[in-house]
Amino acid sequence: MAPLGDCTKRRVYALAESFNSDPPPWIDSAPIPDSVLEKAPTAELAEGQTDTDDIPPYHIIDPVVKRYVGSKETVEEIINETDATREQVETVVRRLTQAEFKREQTPPSLRVTTKAFDSGWRYPITASYAEVIESESGSGS
Repeated sequence: MAPLGDCTKRRVYALAESFNSDPPPWIDSAPIPDSVLEKAPTAELAEGQTDTDDIPPYHIIDPVVKRYVGSKETVEEIINETDATREQVETVVRRLTQAEFKREQTPPSLRVTTKAFDSGWRYPITASYAEVIESESGSGS
């Protein structure tokens, strides 16, 4: 079971901060060290690399993911309804669809949202990202 598999990055941080603000009585200090919460998010694929080197900031990503996965909004709808640019939305959607194979390899997630981000949302592994953007934007570009 992946208890955080259905959570966006900002939700994970909010849960950690909440847990730290009200720790179990048998713990003397915050269970999640500040150094963990203050460290820049990274996939740890290269020395010194951070997530912001390759993807938009999480205050942009999280609403895009919520709308694309949870509400099944199109790229155009997300662009029109958020502060995200076309490039940011397309980057997030492209990375979501290209990483589908990773979700096939993970354990089931604990569902905490209306649309689980594991088996509750699947994108065909063999599908083309270009086809996704073309079909959803309606513009063909």
